[in-house]
Amino acid sequence: GEPIWFVDGWPVAVRVPYGNGLVLVTTISPEVFAVSRATKNELEPSHETIASMRRFQDTFFNPRSSSLIREEPVTAQAAAQIGYQIPSRSFAVALSLSFPLLLLVGGTALLKRHAGEKLIWLLPATAVLVSVPAIGRAWIARGVAPQTVIQTQLIQTLPGQSTLISDGYVTTYNPDPVTLSVKADDSAVLELRQDSTNLDYRRLVWTGRDQNEWVNLKQPAGIETFRVRNTRHFSAPIDALGTFDKDGLTGQLSAGDLQNFRNAVLAGPIPERSSVQLDGEGRFRSASTDVLAAGQFFRTSMINDEQRQHSGILESVFTQGQRLEAFPEQPSLLCWADASPSAIDVGGEQARRHNSLLLVIPVRLEAPAEGSSITIPPTFMPFRVMADESGSFSTLFNNNKRLWDQNGRESAGTIRLQFDLPRVCLPFEADLAEVHLKIRAGSRNVRIFGGPLNRLEMVHELNSPVGAFDFTIPAESLRETARAGNVYLELKVSDLPGSPQTISDSGEQDDSWLVESLHMTLRGRRVSIDID
Repeated sequence: GEPIWFVDGWPVAVRVPYGNGLVLVTTISPEVFAVSRATKNELEPSHETIASMRRFQDTFFNPRSSSLIREEPVTAQAAAQIGYQIPSRSFAVALSLSFPLLLLVGGTALLKRHAGEKLIWLLPATAVLVSVPAIGRAWIARGVAPQTVIQTQLIQTLPGQSTLISDGYVTTYNPDPVTLSVKADDSAVLELRQDSTNLDYRRLVWTGRDQNEWVNLKQPAGIETFRVRNTRHFSAPIDALGTFDKDGLTGQLSAGDLQNFRNAVLAGPIPERSSVQLDGEGRFRSASTDVLAAGQFFRTSMINDEQRQHSGILESVFTQGQRLEAFPEQPSLLCWADASPSAIDVGGEQARRHNSLLLVIPVRLEAPAEGSSITIPPTFMPFRVMADESGSFSTLFNNNKRLWDQNGRESAGTIRLQFDLPRVCLPFEADLAEVHLKIRAGSRNVRIFGGPLNRLEMVHELNSPVGAFDFTIPAESLRETARAGNVYLELKVSDLPGSPQTISDSGEQDDSWLVESLHMTLRGRRVSIDID
């Protein structure tokens, strides 16, 4: 944890990250935090908190963490489910331009017929004619659906925990203006954006220790999205237990009373994600060949409406934005499930409702059988840049964000990488490593080295590579370091051949080189003792 308060050099308050929240641990009695005060009348409080309590307040309330899910794709998904669509900008522009255009055409025709006195009737007639499409569009939108409430939330599970915090959004569709009913218990909260221009005196009223409701929450007709946070209680902890076999990852998902798991994705501390085969009984599998291309979340080229909507939300989850570290920090199974209603009740009794949860479940690994052939897929082979033989660190890969720099480099360069094996697979006897490299280094020579750091040997060479390449690293270059839990790989990219270009020439073409993606699959077996 992070100590936030010291007394005589000793930490007395420690802030500990827990899931998507914080726990504050203190080592002194709670009576220390409040002192008595003189009062002028019985209405004034008899005690007040000490000044150091501001550290606690800042820890819990300033600032609020942002949701992993972005509001825009959630609103778009809800609108698609409801069948509601806001008129496009082109429709509004066409409607605006049609009025003067019709006036011009009609007026010109009347003047040619020497019937200018009829222009007085042309103006209202044109206005009525132009308003018909707008009225028709509004009538169609109004009759699309009844009041609808759609909750889309995300849960980051914790090992052994059946009570978890869900964070996300609730989207409401109201065919008519309404005073929205919002009631919550179990300390759930619906949050509103601050609006200094709103004078309807809406307010959040706490009616009990963990119950609250919004009063005078007036909403116009149409779609509105609110952020929500609440506690969910499950009958059992949510757990994904996996191991490795000859094809890759296999395991069992246990998720208590949740149902209809679908659209699963495997993600971890590498930039690429992998598709997952998940059956109705919770058994899942992901092979080394299931790595997805950038921006994809499904293996099939034909996806349904729900998968397309889920793709937009998943893209927002993985887009780092202001985050300084990659998400997720450890290999995790992300899947969607139908959820029971949350502790927040929004809308009237006649409202149509839909609730869905995006689960982020860390994969808990158990050791594979000794001696049997296994394949460790790329998600479980994270890597980081390390110092090369000159002591320099390449900046082409960001170790914290786990992203390749796409700006490119013009001079020669070296990238030395350390891949880490899962601890449950050790000691490991490597048979083969399969490397997938997507690189753009036209007119350059690229040499790839592997083996122990003190005697790296060239295992592959590429001349003027542009695109994706697959190559293998033999067991001789792997076994010594793999037994200790690491595999080393080094890329050396040469300068352009020939004399340096002039300034004018270099401006006509892109001579930079860059690595777009790289991942490794390791094949071998777990052994009981090191083999000489």
